[in-house]
Amino acid sequence: PAPGLAQQKPFIQFTEALRLAPSLANGWLQLNYTLAAHQFRTAEETRSSFNRWTIDLRHEIPLYRGVTSTGPRDFNGPNDCAQALGSTACPPVQRSRNRGGSVSVRLLVSSSSASDGHRVPFYLQPTLGGSDLNGERLLASFADYRFRAPHVIALQETLEHSIWGPIGAFVQAEHGKAVDARSDLDFGKLVSNASVGVTVRAGGFPMLTLSFSWGREGHHIIGSMNNSLLGGSSRPPLF
Repeated sequence: PAPGLAQQKPFIQFTEALRLAPSLANGWLQLNYTLAAHQFRTAEETRSSFNRWTIDLRHEIPLYRGVTSTGPRDFNGPNDCAQALGSTACPPVQRSRNRGGSVSVRLLVSSSSASDGHRVPFYLQPTLGGSDLNGERLLASFADYRFRAPHVIALQETLEHSIWGPIGAFVQAEHGKAVDARSDLDFGKLVSNASVGVTVRAGGFPMLTLSFSWGREGHHIIGSMNNSLLGGSSRPPLF
């Protein structure tokens, strides 16, 4: 069997990250950039200690002005939803008739490296396809964890728009691949899929999503809930 399939040694993970979220062009371009470095350490006899870096670049262009959103606040933890420092009250769920929508583009690149004699264990390698362990949806038409390797790259383009009250709709295109060699971490030979779906919005922010995705290996239906409900930050990833 594959190493680590029957039993895994405990490991410790250290993470350092930098997040930049500027608003440009008088609010017409909103950026959310995250740069992170991770160190995974385990018992020396397993030869499974390694390092990983991740670049996650999100770009959002709102289609309308004056529509506020109760999205995540930088000072909130996963169980907090205050809208201002020093406040403990959560905002009410709003049902807005204002038009809301956005165009977003995301680029995700992750690469791992291990010293001589060590390797990245398969159960700690990032995946693409369906939804992963953290609820991340990328290449959604494929089976969950369809692509797994030490290095991944993915592109995601989305148009989301309100329809009526809290109901919205979106269309999405995704491209990506998982590779064993860092030299193959480029934009060549990406696999692709497309998605359409509906959203349930709260305070101008998509909270519930039901999507239908199709690609070369069939289709996939996925329902998910936004884990940054009413302004709380997302929970830490499982790895």
